[in-house]
Amino acid sequence: MRFQDQLYGFGETAALRQAASLALSDALIALVSLDNQVQGHRMRGPWLRLEREIGVVQALRETGAVADTTAIFRARMGLGALERGHVQLAELDSRLQRWAQVNQRKGSGELRALVAGLVPDRNRPDLAALADRIAIALQRCTSPAWTFSPRTGGQVEVAVSHAVDGASVDSADLALAIPFALRRAGLVKTLMPSLSGRVRRFAREQIAPLAQMQGWAETLGEQASESAARLRLLERHAQAVDLALAGVRRPAPLRRLTEQAAARWCVWAAQLARDNDIEVSTAWRTLQQAAELRLIVEVPAERRSRGDGTLYAIPPVLQIAGLIAAPRGRPPRTVASQVGIPDLRQTISELDAAMAAIDGLTPPAAVA
Repeated sequence: MRFQDQLYGFGETAALRQAASLALSDALIALVSLDNQVQGHRMRGPWLRLEREIGVVQALRETGAVADTTAIFRARMGLGALERGHVQLAELDSRLQRWAQVNQRKGSGELRALVAGLVPDRNRPDLAALADRIAIALQRCTSPAWTFSPRTGGQVEVAVSHAVDGASVDSADLALAIPFALRRAGLVKTLMPSLSGRVRRFAREQIAPLAQMQGWAETLGEQASESAARLRLLERHAQAVDLALAGVRRPAPLRRLTEQAAARWCVWAAQLARDNDIEVSTAWRTLQQAAELRLIVEVPAERRSRGDGTLYAIPPVLQIAGLIAAPRGRPPRTVASQVGIPDLRQTISELDAAMAAIDGLTPPAAVA
């Protein structure tokens, strides 16, 4: 008997067990790898800000709402209002505020109970059991039932049911609870707001539960890979900042500007002057110098009446929003690669003199 048969069994479900097991393993590897990269990373703050926004957008899509990450990023930077029928920023802020309170162990008791129901026992890393509990919790949400009915011509009709009484959480809240559940189970140490998979996969009744679990795990692994790519994008930007500031005579104002720009969607001269208690002209010169060094990039938008009203943002945010293209070519070298090799000539000469002195003390060997 093959070991594979002993592990996954026989019959029609053997292939499903194997595929689901491999998908869970790949997702777990991606989670642990990303968690190790985030731990102590210097760009963890800007990365978390972007991940929270992307996570809440993905969660609202689980309810059937229209939510586009690019459009929301542009709206955050003040480049126009969102279209009618699209999720508005007020709803995003409301969701973020509710779950920020849960992260502080405050807020809604029902949301905290939702997380505790997904992981009853702390530090019990079991991704398959978590997937099973997500499928059960989805049935108690206000929008759990997604029905897919095939139609003629190869089309599929999708219907959403909102028929659960006495529930105030929906499938978006369930998606936002999954990152907390991953941390509570001990699978990761860092809260990763954009990692939730797609909970609507568990509502497809015509698909086998193992296939549902496999699809959810595959999506979770893909989200972890995309999140790691965004972290690498921020890291390359930080390396470019270090390389550019290494040749600047007075880098402190520029360093402070890049840190403030990474913590916000965009910056402008008046805001920079107000936050740092400096003149607007000084702030404008600092912005111009940072823009020449490509530490920040001007946001593509119509200019205001005054020059100091131009908006600037860090390149990674504009790349994710689709406002600028990703740079081509090799990534910039780090500053560490430019550190000179220490001069060891004096040490080597002293070592040679000591060895010569030892040779002088040793008597010559007798010649036969």
